[in-house]
Amino acid sequence: MIDTNTTVEAKFHLRWMTVRKLKEIMDQLDDDYIVVPNRVGNLSVRNNDDLAIGFIDFNEERFETD
Repeated sequence: MIDTNTTVEAKFHLRWMTVRKLKEIMDQLDDDYIVVPNRVGNLSVRNNDDLAIGFIDFNEERFETD
């Protein structure tokens, strides 16, 4: 049974980056890579073999390798 009186509140910090900075970071990556939002609000970067190679950190405004 689902309790319809339950409320869930998301507690997170708003993360943002200018388009200019995001473009600078994206230019470092191969065009065939994919980016996937992760649970902490950054973008995970995966290569052609679907292996995680790093992430775009919105707090630090940079690409970090794993």
